[in-house]
Amino acid sequence: MILFINACARRGSRTKRLAQSVISRWNGEIEEVRLCAAEFEPTDEEYLLRRDRLLAEGGLADPMFDRAKQFAAADKIVIAAPYWDLSFPAVLKQYLEKINVPGITFYYTPEGFPRGLCRAKELVYVATAGGVFVPGEFGFGYVKALARGFYGIPNVRLVQAVGLDIDGADPEAILKESMKRAAETITANDEILIRDFSEDDLPLMLKWLTDERVLEYYEGRDADYTPETPAEDHLGELPGGFRMIFEYEGAPIGYGQAYRLSGDMFDEYDYPDTGRVVFAMDQFIGEPEYWDRGIGTAFLKLISSYLKDEFGAERILLDPHKSNPRAVRAYEKAGFRIIKSLPEHELFEGKNEDCWLMELKL
Repeated sequence: MILFINACARRGSRTKRLAQSVISRWNGEIEEVRLCAAEFEPTDEEYLLRRDRLLAEGGLADPMFDRAKQFAAADKIVIAAPYWDLSFPAVLKQYLEKINVPGITFYYTPEGFPRGLCRAKELVYVATAGGVFVPGEFGFGYVKALARGFYGIPNVRLVQAVGLDIDGADPEAILKESMKRAAETITANDEILIRDFSEDDLPLMLKWLTDERVLEYYEGRDADYTPETPAEDHLGELPGGFRMIFEYEGAPIGYGQAYRLSGDMFDEYDYPDTGRVVFAMDQFIGEPEYWDRGIGTAFLKLISSYLKDEFGAERILLDPHKSNPRAVRAYEKAGFRIIKSLPEHELFEGKNEDCWLMELKL
């Protein structure tokens, strides 16, 4: 079931149109929650006492929990929320308060940490703005923190169209471009899921980084990995970036990391610092049976859209070895282009390898 949470108040809402373009890429029954037509009980003391009593008695069959159960049962979730007052319409906050129910959408561990109980693996937050986000946009970050931290939804993405009402803008062209980018992302995402790297993934990393077939292209076959190595290399802070696992049809098959260039990092890539938002990436598929199936290309398209939409990335750089034409072809299919040679750029298996610098313009 696809749950469409509609926080749009206006007829002909552009946010709703953009959200419907996302939903149209999926198959399945659609259940729409029209928040502007919903009636929410005030979250006053009487309401809270009744809710707490029912939870203590195990009374989850009470109708006051129906919205939470619907949310927890959804396979995919789309939230359409126009940019209002730096975040979203108040009705969405009211809705989120009603679905935040221990025992239905999440539970607390004995240590007091929330853990998700929701079925969905993907939530798409759709927003539009007539102007730009000044001084910032705080709605998506809030929903993302709830979805990942409380509900257990690993893949939370933003689809947006901004500047629709600025003088000289073509709102229909902006919407169509946003719909196009969303369609490309959704198509890739039907099979591929990107999630944050966690401590639970360390055994998987050890498996991949002790496989000579993988090491032939990543890190090198002379790398000496021990059970402690993945934790030392992958749990520390990655300045300006993040680490990720990507899954294919529910199975974790690869690792990636993305980080924003700053300072001397531009010199490392012999790339000019012109004030643009530039990210670099490293990635590999750790399960060889998934090589040469176009999965790496689909992953790069998906993560590129994510970096653009969520971090404002304008350029993405990759530096494959010249001796790895298979990787170069996959990157070219994802839209990357070779812009220069990087002689003796990376120490690999005791030799300074020549690399290509490849760039994707977003």
